[in-house]
Amino acid sequence: MVITLKNFTIACFVTVLTMLSGSLLSAQQQSIKDGVYIEAQAQAGKLLYEEKCQHCHDLRFFEGRLISFTGMTVLDLWYAMLGKMPADNPGSLKDSEYLEIIAYVLSQNGFPAGETELVPSNQLGKIRILTPQ
Repeated sequence: MVITLKNFTIACFVTVLTMLSGSLLSAQQQSIKDGVYIEAQAQAGKLLYEEKCQHCHDLRFFEGRLISFTGMTVLDLWYAMLGKMPADNPGSLKDSEYLEIIAYVLSQNGFPAGETELVPSNQLGKIRILTPQ
């Protein structure tokens, strides 16, 4: 096979695009290790958890839940909770309250708080769930 200047240029261009797209994707992806909630949310979530969740679910339940959502996003977990919890009155909490409970669960599973509040508009679909630590 003869390598021409045109083929070489195209190969270099494709290589550079591939490297750039990989960098952009990794820059846009976050995980729950990146401090995606604030401490105040986790504290509010603790109170909600004790009032709305604890009578059915101990914290070990949520560790298992996070394991089953590994590789998925916080948006997936949020939607699952919105549609099914609390079991006696699904969807009865405010959107922000579900996120506060998620923040509390993350905190109790060793994932750090950060400086950005976890809200529906901050791209929950780009925050990956990892196995609890």
